[in-house]
Amino acid sequence: MAEDREQSSCCQQMSAKSNRILVIDDEPKIVQVYLKILDEPPFEFRGLEELNLPKQEGGSPQREFVVATAAQGEEGVSLVEDASHRGEPFAVAFIDIRMPPGWDGLETAKRIREVDESIYIIFVSAYSDYSTDQISQEMGKNTLMMDKPFRADVLKQMARSCCASWAYERSLIETQEQLRRLSVQLSEQATHDGLTQIYNRHYLDLQIVSEMGRARRELQPLGVLMIDVDWFKVYNDQHGHLAGDEALKKIAAEVNMHPHRPADFVARYGGEEFCVVLPNTDMNGVARVAEQIRCSIECLRLAFAEGASMPSPWLTVSIGGVSKIPVAKDDDYLLIDLADRQLYRAKGAGKNRVVMEQEAQ
Repeated sequence: MAEDREQSSCCQQMSAKSNRILVIDDEPKIVQVYLKILDEPPFEFRGLEELNLPKQEGGSPQREFVVATAAQGEEGVSLVEDASHRGEPFAVAFIDIRMPPGWDGLETAKRIREVDESIYIIFVSAYSDYSTDQISQEMGKNTLMMDKPFRADVLKQMARSCCASWAYERSLIETQEQLRRLSVQLSEQATHDGLTQIYNRHYLDLQIVSEMGRARRELQPLGVLMIDVDWFKVYNDQHGHLAGDEALKKIAAEVNMHPHRPADFVARYGGEEFCVVLPNTDMNGVARVAEQIRCSIECLRLAFAEGASMPSPWLTVSIGGVSKIPVAKDDDYLLIDLADRQLYRAKGAGKNRVVMEQEAQ
């Protein structure tokens, strides 16, 4: 009795979704026996109010189980499908092995598992056409057998145990999914810039080493662009830091639209500087992407304060670029350094322009 009470307490503290039971049996009298046993009120014992059970209207605890019934396998599978679509899956299915003339219990159970693989299956029959080994091989885990006729206490005990096990497994799956999402979130935080949501400097430092190594092995050119927002401090002082942050987010999103191939990526280098890495891209390709970016940023029309005496009425960018097949002696950060030098040439030449490494040669 103590064990029964412990199981009852465990089952009763579970959410309503974990006590849903499906009965599939073609004999109406047997179905009524199930309902009479499983639909009885839960055990009453001292301390029931401390379990904080959900209450029905009128103040009494909810029934221990929520029971649905089906007379044939096809109907049972339909109920499982509907329950899954509603987000209220069954925890346990009691299935009669013999249900002529439709599907038998084993076929029904296999069809149910195709819809919901986590449901506990309990085969109930006075006589089975299958051995226990056959059923185990066909159904795998979470499958039990119970003799018919059955005792009320055995039926309830199996229902409680399976409900508790189903809820525990469900909680483990949900915890694992939460951990997976947290892992993805932490990974993104480690590699993405918090403001602009593009890759950050940490990711760039790691990835440029990988891309340089690949370019060396494959003897392919690697393109790099360094981009700086012109007169950004003036814009920030005129409009405030919040407006400056919004401008950086718009610029980052625009820059991120232009590299189209899977291996291309954009990273925030720091402050108002961005870096674009373009694997397997020659000088002409790098220059073309750079000019597209420059024009698109100018077209954003992020204006300075009205009446301000500026070379341009809105924010622009200066871009330095390079494309090179790296050799063994080249430092992993050489192309970033070369592109950065061209960026400073672009800014020194009047800003709002693209300067490529070949122009320095």
